[in-house]
Amino acid sequence: MDAVEAAERLRGVLRARLYRTAVRVEADGGIGVAGEKGYLRETGNLLFHVSLLALLAGVALGYGWGWYGNRLLVVGPDTAFCTSVQQFDEYGLGPRIDAADVPGYCLELDQFTARFLDSGQPTAFRADLRWSTAQGEPTAYALRVNAPLRLDGAAVYLLGHGFAPILRYTDRAGRSQTIVAPFLPTDSMLTSDGVAMFPDANADATTGARSHDGQMAFAGVFLPTAPPFGPPTLSAFPQERDPIVMLTAYRGDLGLDSGVPQSVYRVPQQALADGRLRPVAGPPMQLRPGQRWVLDDKSSIEFVGTRRWISLTVRSDPGEPVVLVGAVTLLAGLLASVSVHRRRIWFRVTRTSTGCRIEAAGLPRRDHPGFRNEFRVIGDIAHRRTGTATGPGTPTDADSDGAGWGSPTEDHSLEASYVPNRERTNR
Repeated sequence: MDAVEAAERLRGVLRARLYRTAVRVEADGGIGVAGEKGYLRETGNLLFHVSLLALLAGVALGYGWGWYGNRLLVVGPDTAFCTSVQQFDEYGLGPRIDAADVPGYCLELDQFTARFLDSGQPTAFRADLRWSTAQGEPTAYALRVNAPLRLDGAAVYLLGHGFAPILRYTDRAGRSQTIVAPFLPTDSMLTSDGVAMFPDANADATTGARSHDGQMAFAGVFLPTAPPFGPPTLSAFPQERDPIVMLTAYRGDLGLDSGVPQSVYRVPQQALADGRLRPVAGPPMQLRPGQRWVLDDKSSIEFVGTRRWISLTVRSDPGEPVVLVGAVTLLAGLLASVSVHRRRIWFRVTRTSTGCRIEAAGLPRRDHPGFRNEFRVIGDIAHRRTGTATGPGTPTDADSDGAGWGSPTEDHSLEASYVPNRERTNR
């Protein structure tokens, strides 16, 4: 076999193993066949850095043009709301948009269903919503934890849930007011606390002016299931099996006309501190649905029942798809850059009087424990394809005196050297 044919067969060996190859005729007539593999590592490295920039761009896009609004929504048409910043409990707008850019959707909660194991561990949540635009007809949607309502320019996510006791207060004049007061859960069994305030209680019958000493507030703890034994301090189960509410009454001036923002889930602390609001004498009262508590001034509070509530977040993040694509490609680039190894293999074919002599060398660009065996396998295949007379052996380091696949013979011969890292060079 002449040198040209041997070089072509060696090139085929490398190409069959996905090496990029190049053939060069040297000045002394020898033919060099070079192959390199592992360029995907550099591609992965480049992809990683480009994806990182794309991810940062997506975050910046979401920050500048994104917005969100949170709302606690109670079951019933009387608590429906529309997505304007005035009707959110909490909201945030990106610096590149204003309130007029928030799309208008109206949401109403028809029903909320939760399922639990006997241990109290939740298994499923479902909120039956109706949503509509300003001009459109209401559309039903079953909102779940992992199934948000996706609208044009916004998405609605389910965050939490709880109970809202319905309390009816009848003042000294016999006038009744009913409040649906959401109570906030304090544990996994939905033991909840909150407050119901009646600022118009005992108002002047002639002018309708609010009383400064007869306004009422009721701080309470709600238990969906009262424990069968012991004091009713914590709920025994997160669904209503034996619901009770424990109320503490306060009378005086709630201070709601001061213009100072106050929490709707706590008794006004400033009014308590300065004595304008005082506890009504007597211990807290425990009520079940339908029961009534008559106070010392002949007014009364009745526990009518409960409604369910959910907490929602309505948000828009235009950078979300950019971040998603950037994160996926970043991981792909990182995987390629750490798992792919660049390596090179050379063959040099030299004409002899009886045929040709073939020398081989290999170089991994980084530490690659598997390259020694790969180099051996390629050498064995080259030995068979070129018909060299010597049998395969173990490739040696570049500074060893023996040849990797035996000693040269009178016909065709194959020698090899292996360079384990970039600091080693061929002799």
